[in-house]
Amino acid sequence: MIEVIKYIVFLFSTIFFSSFAVVAGGYFASIGEMSFPIAWVFGVIGLTIMDIILYKIGYHSKMPKMIASRIKSRFKKSDNKFFTKKTIFFIKFINGIRVFSYLSIGFLKVNFRDFLKIDIISNIVYVLIFLSLGYFLGASFYKNYKYIFAMISTIFIMVFFIVNARRHYIERHIMSKKNN
Repeated sequence: MIEVIKYIVFLFSTIFFSSFAVVAGGYFASIGEMSFPIAWVFGVIGLTIMDIILYKIGYHSKMPKMIASRIKSRFKKSDNKFFTKKTIFFIKFINGIRVFSYLSIGFLKVNFRDFLKIDIISNIVYVLIFLSLGYFLGASFYKNYKYIFAMISTIFIMVFFIVNARRHYIERHIMSKKNN
């Protein structure tokens, strides 16, 4: 019974505390308190539940017109479905903007099926990375977790901007060839 309760507590903690709870699950797996594969499944389920809740809140919300028009204009410029899928995937790894981003994705009425597929894939990767961090770094991770999260977020932000800059360069290059 206690085995089941700790996984249920882990599930709810991943819903509310995401990355910190997943790293803690990895740590508990390293000391034998939890099973790594079961923690991985519960972590993916918990994060997916939270992302669906945020998407649905955004989908059914009424944002102020100024904010709504700004969000829609930014995404209309990039009417590329692949760009939206990359955004959904990479946002998971950038701490601090996930909540607002998933609310915005719901508000923009992105196809729920597409959102869910990409979100589950990103959750699988995200939970695997952070469970592994907690598992291999153990107790030393908790002393420096703010720096490690900042480093991981910075890496993913840089990758995101490089991919975007490359896409803009290609679009400009194609437009300049069309004009000539």
